[in-house]
Formats: sequence, C-alpha cells, structure tokens
Amino acid sequence: MEADAAGTRPQEHPAQAAGSARRLSWRRRWLFLAVIWLGCELLAGCGLWLLGAQEPLGPPFGSLSERHRKILQRFLEGGSSYAMHSPALGWLPAPGSSFRLGQVNSEGLRGARDYSPQPGSGEFRLLAFGDSFTWSHGVKDAQTWPALLEQTHPRLEVLNYGVTGWGPDQAFLRYQHEARGRQARVVLIGVLSENIARVVNRFRPFYLPSAALPFAKPRFELRGGELRLLPNPLPELDDLRRLLDSPQTVLPVLGRGDFFYQQASPWGAAPLPSLRVLSGLWHRVLEPPIYDMQLGRSLYHTDSEAFAILCALLESFAAMVVEDGGTPVVMMFPTLEDLVQTEMDGSTSYGPLLEHLAALGIAVFDAGGSLLEHGEGRVDPFYRPQDMHFSVLGNQVVAEALADFLARQIEGFPTP
Repeated sequence: MEADAAGTRPQEHPAQAAGSARRLSWRRRWLFLAVIWLGCELLAGCGLWLLGAQEPLGPPFGSLSERHRKILQRFLEGGSSYAMHSPALGWLPAPGSSFRLGQVNSEGLRGARDYSPQPGSGEFRLLAFGDSFTWSHGVKDAQTWPALLEQTHPRLEVLNYGVTGWGPDQAFLRYQHEARGRQARVVLIGVLSENIARVVNRFRPFYLPSAALPFAKPRFELRGGELRLLPNPLPELDDLRRLLDSPQTVLPVLGRGDFFYQQASPWGAAPLPSLRVLSGLWHRVLEPPIYDMQLGRSLYHTDSEAFAILCALLESFAAMVVEDGGTPVVMMFPTLEDLVQTEMDGSTSYGPLLEHLAALGIAVFDAGGSLLEHGEGRVDPFYRPQDMHFSVLGNQVVAEALADFLARQIEGFPTP
C-alpha cells in the first residue's frame, strides 16, 4: 500500500480489512460470553446465599460434637477398653482385650479361644465376616451365633472376624490382610440390610451422628467398572489428633467421597458458585436416596452408586474366596423394620441384591426367612429393644437355621 499525495493513511488491503473485522467480531463474542458467564456466577452466588448454603455446618459435618471430642480424647489417652486404631481398616478389636460380655483372642477375633493358623486333621473351618450382627453385639461370647454354630459339632471351627460398626468394604479388606491363608472351607460374608449405606461412607459420624466410634474408614469407588480403593484418610494416630485439634480443617477432607457429607452439604466446596449449584442439583435431585426415614429401612435402588459398589464388593469377595479354595456364603441380616414390612406386604428391601447374587450363582442365606418362620407372626423377641441387635433367642434361631442350610448346601459339612 502506498500513501497518496495528500499524505493520507494508506488504504487497507481488502483481505486485511476482513481479518480485522473477524478479530473484532470474535472479541465481541468472547466479551459477550464473559458477561453471560459472570452473570450466571452472580445469579448462582445469590441463589446459594438465599438458600443459606454459605452458613457454616454444625456437628458432625462442620465440627465435632462434645461427645465425640471426649471419645477421641479418651481414646488417644489410651482409655479405650477393646478398640484400637487400624491404619488400613479404621478400627479393630484390640487383641487380648476384654469387655463386659466377653473377650477378644490374641488375633483380634471375638471369644477367648485361639485358633491354629490352619485347621487340624478332620476339622471343618468357617470364617465369619461382617459388622456388629456378626460380632453379635449385646450377648455373651457363648451366646453369639458363630459360637452356637461351632458348638453344634466338635469338628467345627467358626472364627468370628466381625467388627462393630464396619461395612462390607472393611470386611473384604480384613479377609485380604489376615485370612487368605486360613484354609477355610466356608467363608460367611455377613451383610446387614442397612450396610448398603456404609459402602459410601468415609467418616462414621457423617452417616450416624450418634455413632460411638468417631473414626474414619476406607471405602471403594467404581472406575470403569472396576473397584478402586480409597484408603483410610486418617491412617495415623497423629491424624486423629489433628481431627481433635482442628476439626474445621480435617472434616471437609473426610467429606470428599462421602455420600452423607455431600447430602448434608450438597452445594459442595467448589470455587465457582455455578459448579456448587450443579453439585447441589446432583446430590439433592438426581442421586437416589439410600435410606427411607419414614419406613426406617434401607433402599436398594439398582441405579445408585451404593448398590453398584455393594454388588461389586460382594462379587469380588466371593471370587477371592473361591480362588483360595473355599465356598463363599453371603448372610443377609434383616433389621426389625425389614421383618415388619415383609409381614405387612411381603416385600423385602434388599430383594434386588438377592436377585443379583442369585444371577451370579453366589450362595445366600437369608436370615429373614428363618426368623419369620420361627416367629409365627411375632418377630420382636428376636431383637434387643435397647439397640435392635439380635437377642439371645435371635442368635439361637440364626445359628440353628444356618446349620441346616450349610448341611444342605455344603458337601462334607459336619452334622450332629
């Protein structure tokens, strides 16, 4: 381009003029989008403020309750009678300890009896895993259903690996860490119907604020159809001390990947208000609930994360037992509310899980059927009214029915 005689600006080439126009057009578009985005963030922020999402959370989500502070303080000072911290599993019965109703053996199993690493000649060994319904909370050692099952024949050994407050994920991990070489003929995998909630929980009080154990736990998540372990987020005693000293800092970390924390604080902690709104819509509207407060029973939505993880856990647990030469048996424990509902309308809250396990060919002993049959219309005597665990009678019925089931299903199972 050349300047004219009058010294005016050189004329712009048509191609350059078109390029300049396009650049100006794109700048305007980006400016327009930026204004729209800022408006959305402002609108989302105002909405969160109106919903009270900026308010601090109370215990157990934003701070520790006074009761949990005292429990942690006492635990860290060595005042716990039979529970100990576990870096991998969260908590365990302390080997060699005792409590009001019984003892813990040298390996951390319920009962005074110690077992050899492998069964002796002619002995038939079973391992029982699960939560407080396997541990058999509220009854003496000799009155637990594993002990009663063991008493049905002198050749039987039933090792009680149950732990109060545990989820099936912790039971699966304990089997991997401690029991794969025990040469068990049968491995009993105890699952209380409510346990579906525990597989998406990382800090027990988030799920159960009244819990007596304010400890963290590992859990699994599904990635590409495969289980991936999320380790215990408080693996050291110093981590528990940090929780006690700075709960406002530690609790949000524990809330990552915890279904119940996200439900209590569904708007999350994302830096952008719009992302927090999307998180809230997911946790409040789209994610299926796990528990029905009116019915007092667990909900087994087949499209929920909890159901998918529980199914994958039990499938993996059973496959590992088979690989080790044993036979897995899933034991389903109903709550009293489950049995009452079954009596009323014939439904079973955990029916979808039973169907899934049956399709996989995994043996299932459903204690609910045995309790209903034995109760003849009255099932409350099978539970302790103070904590809704199996009573002495409930443990007896479960042990007798389980012995009959195993005699029919397991070749070589000793019978009287």
